[in-house]
Formats: sequence, C-alpha cells, structure tokens
Amino acid sequence: MKTQIYKLYEKIRKIRTGGVRDYLRRKKSYQENNFNKSIPLFSSQLNKLESKNIKKFILPLWEENNKRIRNIFLNNNFNDFSFLRNPFIRETMFITSEGSLMRSQLAFLKSKLNKEKLKYLLEEEYVGNPIISSINYKTSHNTIHNLFHIALYLDLIKTNPSDIKDIVEWGGGYGNLARIFRKINSNQTYTIIDLPLFSCIQWIYLSSVFGEENINFITNDKLKIKEGKINLLPVCFLEKFKLNADLFISTWALSESSKYSQEYVIKNNWFNAKHRLLAFQNHIDKNLDASPIIDFAKRENLKIFSVKHLDGNSYSFD
Repeated sequence: MKTQIYKLYEKIRKIRTGGVRDYLRRKKSYQENNFNKSIPLFSSQLNKLESKNIKKFILPLWEENNKRIRNIFLNNNFNDFSFLRNPFIRETMFITSEGSLMRSQLAFLKSKLNKEKLKYLLEEEYVGNPIISSINYKTSHNTIHNLFHIALYLDLIKTNPSDIKDIVEWGGGYGNLARIFRKINSNQTYTIIDLPLFSCIQWIYLSSVFGEENINFITNDKLKIKEGKINLLPVCFLEKFKLNADLFISTWALSESSKYSQEYVIKNNWFNAKHRLLAFQNHIDKNLDASPIIDFAKRENLKIFSVKHLDGNSYSFD
C-alpha cells in the first residue's frame, strides 16, 4: 500500500514540476537563444585558458572532478541546454537532498523575507533545466540552499545588501550564488575566481540568464575588472590582479582548494574584504585540508558555528 501511495505521489509531483518547467520555458525562452549563441565558443575559450598552469591552486580531488566535467561538456560537441540534469554535475555542483534540510532552510527564509520577495529571489531559470524541489516557489533545493547562506549571513551580521558594493567569490559552481546576488542588487560588482573550466561554465550559464553584455569574462591578463558587472576571473590570471571587496564569499570551494590557495587569500587579506561569508569542512584528511581557514578564524576570533543538518561542516561570518 505504501509503495502504491509513493508511486502516485511521484507521478503527481512529476506532472506538477513539469508545469513549472513549462512556465519557465514560456517566461524565459530567451535563455535558450542566449545559450545557443554562446555554446559554440565554449571549447575555444576553454582550450585557450587550459594552456595556463594552475597546479598550485588545485587539489588532486578536483583535478579528477575537473577532468570528468570537462569530458561531459566537450563530449560530442556538447550543446545540452539541460546540463544541470547530468548526474555528475548534480553531484559536484547541485544540492538535491531536500527533506529536513530543505524544510528548515525554507522555514528560515520565510521568517526573514516577505512572500513576494522570496518568490522573486527563489524562482529558477530555464537554462540548465534544474530539478524543481518546491512547486510553490518554482525553485530547486540548490537555490534555496544558496539563498539561505545569504539570508543567514545578512541576519547575523546585520548588514544591508545595499551597503555591499563589491563581492569576491572563490569558487562559484555554475554561477547560481552570483545570480541570486544580482537579483538582490543589480548594481554590485561581483567577481568569481575559479578554475578555467568553471569560469567557462559560469559564462555560459550567466550569459544565458543576464545576457553577455552583463558578464565580463577575463580571458587574458590585459583585461580589467568592470564595475557593475559579473566578472569571471580564471585562477590562472589571479596573481595579475589586485582585487578589493566589501564581502568575500566561499562556500566550501576554498576549503576544497590547495593550501597555497588558502594561504594566498589570507596573505592578501581576503582581498581587503571588510566582511567574510565562509563555509568549510571541519575534518582534515588526505583529500581536504581546511586548516589554514580554521586557524585564521580561531586566531581572529571570527564567529564559527555548525551548519545545521550537515555534520562536520562549519560557517564562519564576520
């Protein structure tokens, strides 16, 4: 009996999430046009950037992940508009756990944002065809998870989003956090530092959403960071740039980078950021070692607390 009820529930859910997909397609069909315009340049941009040496920035774990994701995007002249449905891309860049974690995050967001604002910020994009986890909010768990980081930070630090003019994010996934921040404040200068492959993925995704004119892709070290744009800075050019930020963000990406990366960010004073929003693993093993971040947070008496429902992980805000 329980199995039959579950199957019926899943059938209804599939129909209803299909309705959300149709809504997003009708409302945001321009994203497919933008995607198709950009995707032919993907491999040439990536090949150019991959000629640069980034060994000191990357751990073996992410070298392997990078190879697998690269193969997905370059396989058979990749043009898959629904790339967020790929199992390995979901595993490395997209949260779909739902359950108690999503319910607690959504409850917090409801307590901090009015319904119309929350609906606006949570509404998904058509590009990527993300898995819909909340039909009422037309959104994925990943977007709930990302907005939760932002709302929790703003609540604890009592910071007004309009006071944050410049953001530097270390490791931006496919660009979802940057997308949400731009919906909150479209005048911000937002810079994502990442591996060349991920900079290319962010370029495809964010250009599809906002148009190429709002995305500044740094493809050589002669280009400049542009104010009021989302800037994509591949890590191979990082040491050629002097960055300044009001807020530095890294949700797990810096703790999954090399010790050199962590020490570089700390040595450069978090790019002169007045504030930090960090999430990282507490454990240290042969694959991951966040000790430079943990030691810094303790030494500077930053606020450190556990991530609810994610054992062995911490936030650090200031």
